[in-house]
Amino acid sequence: MAKYCELSDFQDSLITGNITDETLSKADAYVDSLLSQIGVDPTVVNPSGYPILKQLAVYFASYLTALELSSGENDVYLQKAKAYKELYEKLEKRLIEYGLRVQTEDETETPIKLTRG
Repeated sequence: MAKYCELSDFQDSLITGNITDETLSKADAYVDSLLSQIGVDPTVVNPSGYPILKQLAVYFASYLTALELSSGENDVYLQKAKAYKELYEKLEKRLIEYGLRVQTEDETETPIKLTRG
C-alpha cells in the first residue's frame, strides 16, 4: 500500500489506468528522499496532514507513468511527462524553500527545523 497517495488520487484518465504498485512505491521513495533532503525524518510525518506530499507523489507517479508509456518524440505521453515534471519540480522547490509545518500535541503549529547535511 502506498504511503503518500492512492489510485483514487489520480484524475488524469490517460494515466490512471496505467499506475502500478511499483510506480506508487517509487513515488513514496521520491517523497521520502525529498523529506530527508530538507532534514525531515519521513517516519515521523503523517502524510494525511500534508496535502503537498500527496500532490508531489501524484505528480511524480504520473510523470513516471507517462514516461514509461511514451513511444517517442512528441507523443501525447511525452508531453504529459514534461507537464508533470514541471508540476512536481514546482512543488519540490516550494517544499525545499518553505519546509513543512508540523502539529504538536497541543495542536499548535511549529515549523520543522530544516538543516543542511
